[in-house]
Amino acid sequence: MLQELEILNDGSLCRVEFGIDDFDNMHQSLQNLSSIKAIIHLSFDFSAMLDAIPNTTPALSVTSLDINSKLFENKTYYINGNMNYWNPLWMYYFGYKYPNLRSLKLNATNIVEIPIIPGKRETTRSLFRSNPKAFQHLETFSLTTDRYFESFDLILWEVLCRLKVSLKHLTLNAAIWNEIDDSYPMDVNRILQSFSEKLESLLLTGFMYNAFNEDTILEFSYYYPFLTNLCISGESVLLDLDNLLEKCVALKQLKLCGEDLYLDPYTTTENPDLEQHGLEILTLGSCFTSAETLNRISFRCRSLKHLTLSI
Repeated sequence: MLQELEILNDGSLCRVEFGIDDFDNMHQSLQNLSSIKAIIHLSFDFSAMLDAIPNTTPALSVTSLDINSKLFENKTYYINGNMNYWNPLWMYYFGYKYPNLRSLKLNATNIVEIPIIPGKRETTRSLFRSNPKAFQHLETFSLTTDRYFESFDLILWEVLCRLKVSLKHLTLNAAIWNEIDDSYPMDVNRILQSFSEKLESLLLTGFMYNAFNEDTILEFSYYYPFLTNLCISGESVLLDLDNLLEKCVALKQLKLCGEDLYLDPYTTTENPDLEQHGLEILTLGSCFTSAETLNRISFRCRSLKHLTLSI
């Protein structure tokens, strides 16, 4: 009985397109699948199928879904006018089809952003809210896109946050061909507060974290006792190192790229109130870091085993 299925691209310029019927038919034939990894193109328009989605037969055995979706394989085709599209309502379908998912990874790059008109956005929200049991077992979620576009925003806030999904591992990557997406600032505190109960790893890449011409220092508002792995990579953020270490007491691995580390000028390294921290792995990439900051790290993180500096 087949349990793991991987669908690869055969090297064609265009990928195989999958619609809702294709997923349903696949599971009729392969009823014991637990893991699906596919390099395909998820159909953009399935509006005619929306009413039938709540009645779809759930694939209860599937716990892992990894979809890399776009139509045109080569970026040159995208530049020449061949567009890739993404429909956030696939999350609506996955919520009904795979109620026992523990890991969901989506990769949708070279995507054309189509603005969602207010009426349609509210309809989309209503559909997401109509299934409060969606993704209740989800522990790992990864989303890789070209930019922090509106559909991305819907998935993050209207699905995962509103449904109070108890994620343990969250990865968001919005780098545009390895460049920073400056369309929307990412609210790190809001993410942490939304998933604070169980979140163990948070990896954010390719975002800006302040609006233009703002120099707001990022300070964590609450304690995050389970967070052991944190990556903040992008630009336009000032990070309070002491605050981070105080709020993330279990942190073992920290990666900061493209930011400034801020230290409270009124707190000295010898301050007895500064507690020792168990951080073991630290990566600082393209990050303005003073000698004072490194001294503070050395003083507070005496369990540090590996330090990477990329200047």
